[in-house]
Amino acid sequence: MTMSLPLDRGQRRRMMRLLRKTRSRIEALRARVLLLLDEGVVPGVVAERAGCARAAVYRTLYRFEALGEEALLDQRQQRPPSEVTAEVERVWLTNTRLQGRASTGCEIWRSATATSPP
Repeated sequence: MTMSLPLDRGQRRRMMRLLRKTRSRIEALRARVLLLLDEGVVPGVVAERAGCARAAVYRTLYRFEALGEEALLDQRQQRPPSEVTAEVERVWLTNTRLQGRASTGCEIWRSATATSPP
């Protein structure tokens, strides 16, 4: 089944620029899929070339038809990296202790509640 996706020159240029400059794999995949569809490549072949499922090709196409170029952007929420607060560190350190092994010279972490092997 052939699908035609007419992109104007400006859209093609913006997608090419996005493909080169984005760090998001999702945005790059969407741009690559739309550019291949614009060239007249069938969705099954687009999926093979882009390395995605055929359903992802159709989903990208329908999303682009509904939202335009906004559909290329990754809209997922980015969570900041979790931090170990002083309170968490204090609790963790009180629940563990550092024990040295005299025989090997290695230091290992053991739970304060764990029992030593016989």
